[in-house]
Amino acid sequence: MTVVAPVDCCFQELQFALARANAKVLATTNLTEKRAMRVMKKRLQDRLYQRKHRAKREEKANTTSRQLQHLNGSLSDHARSVVMQFFRVYQNGYSLQLAGLQEQFLRSILAADVEGVDLRGADAFVQQWRLYGQHFALCELEPQVWKTQNIGDQSVMVEVEV
Repeated sequence: MTVVAPVDCCFQELQFALARANAKVLATTNLTEKRAMRVMKKRLQDRLYQRKHRAKREEKANTTSRQLQHLNGSLSDHARSVVMQFFRVYQNGYSLQLAGLQEQFLRSILAADVEGVDLRGADAFVQQWRLYGQHFALCELEPQVWKTQNIGDQSVMVEVEV
């Protein structure tokens, strides 16, 4: 069974052992003993350096992991705010007065290869909203249920039930 000591404790132990080795090197007069002490001192220095290096590397990995989690969360938040903006723009359906702005907004937020139930591409979605505007005089959209899913590294899908 391996017992893991806190990192600071290990650093202190190695530093104390290194200090003792320095004192022993100075105290000994025999050349063979001095060489042996220097070898031991070098090993202790290497172990201390290795421990510090591992601790720095682990801290950097932990920091990077926390930053990545934060960025993933902010990507989901951004996707949610884009969807909320969509519902503000289309809250009363397709408007002939705002048609240009609505279509421009829709094209800017949709991926070129977006797929719906029977639709493929941003142009098909724009055409679908035009048809909604022709067939329904008043259309009120209000989101009820949200489902956010990460798709790949830089894409998020937000499924909304209206």
